[in-house]
This record gives sequence, C-alpha cells and structure tokens, in this order.
Amino acid sequence: MEIVIDATPLHFGDTSSSTSEIAVGQILYEPGNPEGPTGILVYLKPAVNANMPIDVLAFRQANPDFPNHTTLNQWFLESHFESYRALGYAIGDTFVAALKAANNGETNVHLQAKALLSKLRQGIGVGTQQDGKGDGSS
Repeated sequence: MEIVIDATPLHFGDTSSSTSEIAVGQILYEPGNPEGPTGILVYLKPAVNANMPIDVLAFRQANPDFPNHTTLNQWFLESHFESYRALGYAIGDTFVAALKAANNGETNVHLQAKALLSKLRQGIGVGTQQDGKGDGSS
C-alpha cells in the first residue's frame, strides 16, 4: 500500500500560518498496478489562515502557539476551548463547501470526495501522483 499526498499547503511559511488546512491524497492499494484499487485520504489539519473568523484570528494574535498548544495542559479557559471549536468548525465548513462545489448534483459522499480530489489536483496540485498514473477511481 502507498499513500500519495502533497502536504506542502499545510506547512507553515514565514507568517506562521499555512496556505490551506486541507490536503487530499490517494491511497494506492496495489502501487505497481495502475488498474489496482484506490482510495481517497482527506487530511484536515488545525491551522490558522487569513480566511478564518475574526475571533479565531484575534485569539491567534494574542496566543502565538494557537492552534498548537501542548497537550500537557488540558485545562483550557473558555476562550481557548471556543477558539479551538470555532477553528474546527471553520475548517469543517471549508471542506464541506469544497465538497459542495465539486458535487455537481452528486449525493454520494464517496463520489463527492473523488470530484473534490479531481478539482484539487487541477487547481492546486494537492494529492497529485508522483508517477502520473491512476485517476483516483475505485
């Protein structure tokens, strides 16, 4: 089995924020077989970018470690908890919006994810295969 994913958009740049919080890749269950079964991997990472709600951005400005606080301190204040909740909601909302945009009327979630994978490959190169084989079908 091989997983092919471009996680570059998830990396932090000079601004300590990533360009995306979503990366989509492909699972190759038989890597040497272009006709073999494949799957889709969706990776959502807690990351703050300029498109986040203003309260999340304000919390980030006041707390530079956000959203990467150590797990040693599990006693978050309400503002911490709410910022993580709002961040997760915003990331989930972004993903659902991308699914809907790629949907084209399709109601099957697996087919929606495949359409999103295809659009992401065309648009920003996320999840492209290194050897150029395969189409993300299962």
